[in-house]
Amino acid sequence: MKKKSIIFLIIISCNLLYSEITNFSEIYFRSITTKTYGNYAPESYNFNPGISYKNDFSFQKGNFSAVLNNEFFLSDASDENRNSLLFNQLFSDFSYNNEGNQLHLKNMFRNYDLSQTIKTYLPGYDNSITKSYQNFLFLDFRKEFSDFDINGYLGLRSLHFKDNFDNQKYSDSDFYSNVNLDYSLTEKLNFGITTLLKNDLNDSNLYDFSKIGFGLSLKNIVLKNENIKLNYFKLNSDAIPKILKNNLIFNYRKRFNIVGNLNGFIHYISHNVYSKKDKKLYRLANMIRFQTRYQLPKNDYVLTGFRLAIENENKIYFTEYNHNFDNNIELDAKFQKSINLYDEYIISAKYYFNNLNSIWIENNFTDYLHKMKQNEIFVGFTTYLTK
Repeated sequence: MKKKSIIFLIIISCNLLYSEITNFSEIYFRSITTKTYGNYAPESYNFNPGISYKNDFSFQKGNFSAVLNNEFFLSDASDENRNSLLFNQLFSDFSYNNEGNQLHLKNMFRNYDLSQTIKTYLPGYDNSITKSYQNFLFLDFRKEFSDFDINGYLGLRSLHFKDNFDNQKYSDSDFYSNVNLDYSLTEKLNFGITTLLKNDLNDSNLYDFSKIGFGLSLKNIVLKNENIKLNYFKLNSDAIPKILKNNLIFNYRKRFNIVGNLNGFIHYISHNVYSKKDKKLYRLANMIRFQTRYQLPKNDYVLTGFRLAIENENKIYFTEYNHNFDNNIELDAKFQKSINLYDEYIISAKYYFNNLNSIWIENNFTDYLHKMKQNEIFVGFTTYLTK
């Protein structure tokens, strides 16, 4: 067995020598200063350091390619996007691509430190849990014909956790299968069918789930650079209320030139549900996004826009400015104001040693509805290696 392993490693190493190889690495240090006040919590200041490391290794030989990714995160305080203060994630993607035939074998494994992970809840589980580790295994496929496109995946999710009531360890698993069929009726009109099945591999079948739907996609039918999508899908599950099972989504997107280097787009989504009992169509959610971008010399730009969610009366205004100096320095500033959520200010500066390697600093200040203010400072280094 040992000899076979050595021979296998030699074969892999020889193939790597004659393959296209790319390696991406990024490491950054982070400090978080948090202030809470008002009725939200007793007023306090906290300073918490952290570190994050990411590495992507990819190679390609002929029709075969692979991507290996490792991400490590450690912090004394969690931000809004993470539920663990210490985890390590491994991701791999082995693929085959040949004239419209694609096959991907993907796996994502994330390991948590139980003592550094926030308690959470699992649907159908009464007690709070703490994640130990989880694994996602997916097989993606795509086959393209002249006018047909068939794609989908098979997936297995496995979560291992600790029950915070009896301190025992348990697992939860789900199996997924998805198939999509797209047919080009004309250059401007596409028709699609989608199916999705989820099998809850536990004792209870309460969270078994299925989805079937169809849709139309229209491009440049009335106006240039216009995309219209109309989709219907039905959800079947004992855990889903009847009124949410029949869904109709209208999606409209239009890109346009305002004048000269000023371009923009408008995006509108309307999500409705149909009640068989009342024989009525109810509006569930609507979203409008409008954005403009003014292109400046040296790839500089100014971006501004707003996003409106009608049902919860949430308005978000945002703007961004990017400037490249002649001495390999790039400056980026972003501002986002939300009426009901939070305000965010981000400013970053990056210095390029060359086209592939850079060092950067970023400051991110967030005000959560005047209940908590958080300031994050990042200092990092990014490098690419190619062969």
